[in-house]
Amino acid sequence: MTFKEIQELIRLVTKSNLTEFKLKDGEFEVTIRTEEYAKSKGQTTQVISAPSPIFTI
Repeated sequence: MTFKEIQELIRLVTKSNLTEFKLKDGEFEVTIRTEEYAKSKGQTTQVISAPSPIFTI
């Protein structure tokens, strides 16, 4: 999955009524959670900064 595809997934989840989206394909796995997910679980949101991933094509 390319970086652009991941960005598009984030946009789509943000615009939808979804609170969580998970995708697993072999070794690749991505989970996208919105602020509404944290609210529904009674959790606080914590942002952790990480280095940008490197994608090779």
